[in-house]
Amino acid sequence: GDTHALFVQGGSDHVGINNNSPNSSFTGADNLVIGGGSGHTGMTILSGTSSRSSIEFSDGTGSDATKTAGGIRYYHDSNYMRFNTNGGTERMRIDSSGNVGIGTSSMTRFFNLNDTGANPNTAYFKSTNASGGAGLTAYNDSGQASIFQMNGGSYTALGGANTLNIGTVTNNRVVF
Repeated sequence: GDTHALFVQGGSDHVGINNNSPNSSFTGADNLVIGGGSGHTGMTILSGTSSRSSIEFSDGTGSDATKTAGGIRYYHDSNYMRFNTNGGTERMRIDSSGNVGIGTSSMTRFFNLNDTGANPNTAYFKSTNASGGAGLTAYNDSGQASIFQMNGGSYTALGGANTLNIGTVTNNRVVF
């Protein structure tokens, strides 16, 4: 059999599963190393059909907020996965239909963004190219595109063969 199926590195208490030198892995992520670097490797968290599976990122043992500074949780009863930050606060969810919600747990479409801040900035795109352009393009199954683009201070919305110039940008505001 494999003499290194479970290995505890003396002096550091690092654990290797099918790995006899966990200290050789990335520093800071070498407390538990699974796999030896060849072939397929995986990990399964097995829970009940009405239970939750979790990976929690902790920075303390006092309050629940420090016990789960961040986390990934799968809820088997409703078949959704959520991603938490800042003391277990849900930030993103993928539901059983594959819909993704950021800032919301009630998705109505494939991708949902919800910003409830005082100065909402639901989506932010930045380009560092020399022309100063940035944009968003969406295609349907027929290859038709809707484009929202900013180039050199003007905003443009395009749909099919039609173009609509909305305005120019002055002091980060659209001017008509």
